[in-house]
Amino acid sequence: MSYIGTPPRKQLGEKVLLSKQIAVAGTSSITFNSGIDDTYDVYEFHCIGIHPSGTSLPNFGFQVDSGTNVSFNQPITSSYYAAASNYTADGASNWDDLYYSTGEDSHNGTADQKIAHGAGDEDDDNSAVILKMYGLSSSIYVKQFNSINQMNHHNDSSYTLNSFADGYINTITPINKVRFQFDAGDIDAGVIKMYGISFGTPLQTDSKHIVWSRATDAPSTSYGLKFGTKDAGASLRGGGVINDEWNGSSWSLGGESSVDRGAGGSGGTQTAGVVYGGYYSSDDQDTTEEYNGTSWSSGNNMSAPINGPTAGGPTQTWQITTGGSQYNPTVRDITTTQTYNGTNWANESVASGGRAAGGMTGAEDDTLYHHGALDSPGSQNTAYYWNGSSWTTKATAPNIGRYIGFFGSSTRAYRAGGWDQDALGAPAYYYIVGYPCESWTDDVWSNENVLPFTGSPGQGLTGTGGDGWTAAIADKPDGTYSGTNYAYHFEASEL
Repeated sequence: MSYIGTPPRKQLGEKVLLSKQIAVAGTSSITFNSGIDDTYDVYEFHCIGIHPSGTSLPNFGFQVDSGTNVSFNQPITSSYYAAASNYTADGASNWDDLYYSTGEDSHNGTADQKIAHGAGDEDDDNSAVILKMYGLSSSIYVKQFNSINQMNHHNDSSYTLNSFADGYINTITPINKVRFQFDAGDIDAGVIKMYGISFGTPLQTDSKHIVWSRATDAPSTSYGLKFGTKDAGASLRGGGVINDEWNGSSWSLGGESSVDRGAGGSGGTQTAGVVYGGYYSSDDQDTTEEYNGTSWSSGNNMSAPINGPTAGGPTQTWQITTGGSQYNPTVRDITTTQTYNGTNWANESVASGGRAAGGMTGAEDDTLYHHGALDSPGSQNTAYYWNGSSWTTKATAPNIGRYIGFFGSSTRAYRAGGWDQDALGAPAYYYIVGYPCESWTDDVWSNENVLPFTGSPGQGLTGTGGDGWTAAIADKPDGTYSGTNYAYHFEASEL
């Protein structure tokens, strides 16, 4: 097998650059008066290369205001402390100090809050400041802030200062403007960037948990029903009765099923698997078959036939299915939830989102139902959680998908490949773009290493934990529909 993917990397937060302002000679102040609202919980300002005009040793600071006010005189209470080092070229005056500066703190004052004091104005002097402000849109709490500054000046000696200001803006009125300026002279040069950080919605990260490898090409094609793991799996060919088995290194024929079906549900292990529902000719199926590793036997019928469901389960004795379609008469976006206990199917009398051909990943009564499609508007990226009695909404995935691959556990679910909706205008038309891979942990979605092929993994990947596998990838490698099926075989391993 060959390694496919990129090295793992983590995205630590959702920090978004909102705006940037550049100072030129003669800039009296820089004000951010748009983009500050309840969209973000934290606003972070990066002041880079801040250089004063000819005034010697001015103080750089900020003030804020609310609504349509432009007075910039909100009351601030703060503390200010610093570490400094000073030396002369001849060594005549050298000292280091760590101190609290009472001249730069504030006690409910309305003047600018200093965040860099005594800025040098020599050609190479400058200040670099990061200011973080929390909950500016709150109408309940005062507004907390903290800053860190690094600056130097060479006016009479070589001096470096690392200073810290922290405190709160003593108002519960939402703040929507922040102004920066020196207390004497202009901002001669520098740039200030404003970032937003949100914790109100689940973050979508770019953490990598799996890598893909290519194994021996599969004999089966698309819409197959797969169960087992990458070391011991089975793939019942879609639209037929032939069963292919995988032992971790090669393929062989297993026992043939009795029912010709495709686009149904499946789960369990290679020696204790189960398939159900699906479609053959003009009929949707309600039949159930169980596999013991050698031969198939009939199980009890489903409570209602279903084609193209979102379905799955870790064992032969527990399966769950919803979504899909019925015919004669035609019913789309079925919301009925059915479960299987190894003997009988039960209608749980709980409605789902009705999305077909999505992912159903997890353990018994601890299951994530994600992606899939509705008759209109088509492919989805929503997710729901089944606790044994009801569905609850979970975080939305980064990418939409239908006929996706899915595998994992109740603590980490994976989606791999699948169909996306095209731009031709009709919800029923789909375009195969099977590269996206995503994982879900603690209601946070992450983008994973993509499948090394553009296509659809048929009726789905299967497996436990991060050990997923796919036995059939449909369509051309460039993602354009050709009606040709390519039986490539890829396996996933957790990092």
